[in-house]
Amino acid sequence: MRATTRFWGSVALGGTLTALALLLDRPVSLVGAAGIGAWLLARQSRFDRRTRRTMNDLSVSQTSSRERVVKDEPFAVTVEAALDRPSPLDVEIRCDPAVSVSGVSDDERRCELSRGERSATTTMTASGTVAGRVTFGRPEIRLTDPSGLFSKSLVAGEPVEVHIEPRTPRQLHVGAGGEQLTIGYGERDTIHIGSGQESTGVREYVPGDEMRHIDWKATARLNHPHVREYEQQTPRRTALLVDHRASMGVGRPGERKLDYARDLALLLLRDARAHEDPVSLYTVGDEGVTAQQEFGTGTEHYNELRRRLLDLTPTSNPEAADGDQETLTHTARARRLADRFAEGTTPFDRTLRPYVAERDAYVRRLGTQPLFSTVQAHAATLRSSTWTILVTDDSDRAGLRDTVKLARRGDGHVAVFVTPTVLFDGARSADPKSAYRRYREFEQFRQKIANMDGVTAFEVGPGDRIEAILSVGRNASGRPTDGTGRRRAGGVR
Repeated sequence: MRATTRFWGSVALGGTLTALALLLDRPVSLVGAAGIGAWLLARQSRFDRRTRRTMNDLSVSQTSSRERVVKDEPFAVTVEAALDRPSPLDVEIRCDPAVSVSGVSDDERRCELSRGERSATTTMTASGTVAGRVTFGRPEIRLTDPSGLFSKSLVAGEPVEVHIEPRTPRQLHVGAGGEQLTIGYGERDTIHIGSGQESTGVREYVPGDEMRHIDWKATARLNHPHVREYEQQTPRRTALLVDHRASMGVGRPGERKLDYARDLALLLLRDARAHEDPVSLYTVGDEGVTAQQEFGTGTEHYNELRRRLLDLTPTSNPEAADGDQETLTHTARARRLADRFAEGTTPFDRTLRPYVAERDAYVRRLGTQPLFSTVQAHAATLRSSTWTILVTDDSDRAGLRDTVKLARRGDGHVAVFVTPTVLFDGARSADPKSAYRRYREFEQFRQKIANMDGVTAFEVGPGDRIEAILSVGRNASGRPTDGTGRRRAGGVR
């Protein structure tokens, strides 16, 4: 309970009467002061009784028009208050909208139940400015004595959560060499045959086949959708690793690397949910694992994974040096040279061996890389999965290559989805010829990853940007060329 200004004014009046009685020796003033004190105590006691009765009679509900809404799209949260019987107090309901929403006016934040009224309602129209969960707190109930002497604030009702989803990136492209996959790329890749699954062969896809039987490896190799047939199907354990390091923040707002990577991860999760596949999730920032969810199924588990994906934002890494990529590349070359000269017997081998002998330094270096460290720390769990999915970018190609090598050391299959930097750093890719050259370099890197045994690799990004880059490499006949300059019918191979 809080005393108002009027209350303290009455106390001051009583104090003044008491002082006059003592100074002027007039006992009658003491009688007036005592009367004021008794009156205030009586009003306070009555206010306490009315407060308890009002709160017992009051019901407050808070509901949202939508549980999930796309960023910047409006939604409504309605607060309704009702009394079983009119209250002798003034009742004001003040809403507590989330800080990260906009559009709620001061009038929408509150409603009043004047004396004699039994119901009131207000509707807040808001829009989320940041993707993630936003919470409208429990409404505050402010009760005021009719005489204006006392007031009290309490909370009632329940908070409301609204999930603000990021806008879907424009023209999401998932494919290889500029070619969009023509089938559901999130649909049940069945490359690996786990326990309880016996493959009877691969054949061309025909209308009517289930998308979950698509064999990505055969599809990528034969340039036409193929399906793998099985005698028996079992749930597929899927381990999903999503990179949200600082490098994934490259791009315009709403069209960053992470926005495309997240959209793909949500599609894969949705497909796993449709087939009740056990899924685990690891999100990786610049300091290492930021969230970890073990294998599980069920609505609550899938919703938790979805929430974690929606809450992802690029982490910061102020200590990262611009030369990391170059350093990793050089150390990788040193390791390959060390392997080459380690057992050589010629004078040339013996001369160069000391200069490249520190090949283990690269392994130690990789041990400090978040993605590699995550796969290394959870190797046993990842190898028990049927399918390990890695969603990242190409900012550290040498590190990514070694991370994939480590991840594929098991019986399962590894699928790598990479957002090429050249599709997102507009300033550096302003020169069309330079962008095309950089894209060709990326495609050659992607092919090396895809050629690893038990691995498939795809590019993820804006389809219109890929098409613009590929158009630079088209010859006079309008046919694009591959990474070596040869003609072909599709994009870059």
